[in-house]
Amino acid sequence: MRVFDAKVKFDAQADPGAQRDRLKALQARLPERVAKNKDLPSLAGKLTAEQLDALEYYVNHRYGK
Repeated sequence: MRVFDAKVKFDAQADPGAQRDRLKALQARLPERVAKNKDLPSLAGKLTAEQLDALEYYVNHRYGK
């Protein structure tokens, strides 16, 4: 997943507050060994709506609901 691995250019300028809650929830779903190397909330305001949806889909399917 390119967004999860930060291999995509983040040039969106979205409202960080609106994205932060979703990103925190996704961060909480990550296993501890993965979470210590990822800081999903730091992406707040940088993702397009489509990228955020794709990231949520990936985390939910890769790491369970």
